[in-house]
Amino acid sequence: MAEYRIRSLQAYPSKCGFLDDSTCVIYRGDSDHIFHLHGYSFYVTGIRQFNRTMQKEQIMRMNEEDTLFPERNLKNPVTKDTISIARYGVVSLRFKADNPGYWLMRDERSPHWTRGLDFVLKVGEEDDFVKAPPDFPKCGSYVGPEFFLI
Repeated sequence: MAEYRIRSLQAYPSKCGFLDDSTCVIYRGDSDHIFHLHGYSFYVTGIRQFNRTMQKEQIMRMNEEDTLFPERNLKNPVTKDTISIARYGVVSLRFKADNPGYWLMRDERSPHWTRGLDFVLKVGEEDDFVKAPPDFPKCGSYVGPEFFLI
């Protein structure tokens, strides 16, 4: 199965940073959050909780210095599709990008999508996406795949 390039369509740099094509570090300081990734299961390769809010630059520097996760588990990590991130927490997730499409990483505690903690990952390009059959039923208000509305 092929692996595809990942792009975040709506990532907030203070909340999510991509360290390579398959690892995402999510950090959030003000409260705990529960995130669910649609379309994938992921490996939890690192978890850490600080005693204060950390700035993006601090997190990225610690990762570059390989001090962010003193015990990163790449041998037998837990597989999940939902993760709880504690207050002042940092979590490293890794997944194989082999399911092309637009996939939502959703904050399950958010009452609606407008809070800004959800983001969409685009895996692959439109040519890689599975095409709907020509006779696939459509809603009366269907406008086509060229319009991505949330």
